[in-house]
Amino acid sequence: MQPKEIETVALDQLQQLDRNRQVFVELRASMMEADQQDTREFQNQMRTAMPRLQSSVDAALANFKRNRQKAPTVNLHEDNATDELEEAERAAVQADRHPPTFACAGGHGHARIRKRRAPEKCEFLEKLGVEEGEVGEEEEEPQEVQERIRQQNVNMRKQIEGGIRQLQQARSNFLQIIDELRHLPTCPPRRYGYGAVGSDTGRFMRCAFCRADGKHYSDSCDEFPCVCAPSYD
Repeated sequence: MQPKEIETVALDQLQQLDRNRQVFVELRASMMEADQQDTREFQNQMRTAMPRLQSSVDAALANFKRNRQKAPTVNLHEDNATDELEEAERAAVQADRHPPTFACAGGHGHARIRKRRAPEKCEFLEKLGVEEGEVGEEEEEPQEVQERIRQQNVNMRKQIEGGIRQLQQARSNFLQIIDELRHLPTCPPRRYGYGAVGSDTGRFMRCAFCRADGKHYSDSCDEFPCVCAPSYD
């Protein structure tokens, strides 16, 4: 292969590498634009979700305050029930006539109060748990979406940067090969008319094509003017 052909092939390869590099650069710009678009969409979602989240928190706080305001009333009922129970026990001790009846009445009264309080407590705890769960889900969902988008962008950026590094390494390898080929020793061209024997030592040098000695140099052989088919007979 001639040096010109090598340079032509190497030039084509370099042009192809430049085109590939341009494609990767455009792809990277497109990915950055997509990343910015995702960021803008996420910010818009956050702006939309924040009022709903704030309203949910406000509603939860309002329910919590209302339930705290109801708590003293429940405690008052408990105190009244306790007083009634103590009164019934004192009356039972003093009268000592119908202790089972008073005891049962007091016990049933206390049980009725407990039964009445139990649904209220359960309902309050369920409401509070549901509201806290909704608030937690609204807070966690945008964070998960943002983390997933960020991880996808990081992976894609790594792939693009890896492809650019490979192209740069391939270009460097081609340039190194071209430099090595340029510095390889080459045969001198056959210059017709300049092959006369001009020195005593040159008279004993054989022609590389017709093997004649003392007549001419290899670059002026008339018997084999083409270097493609030399004869060593």
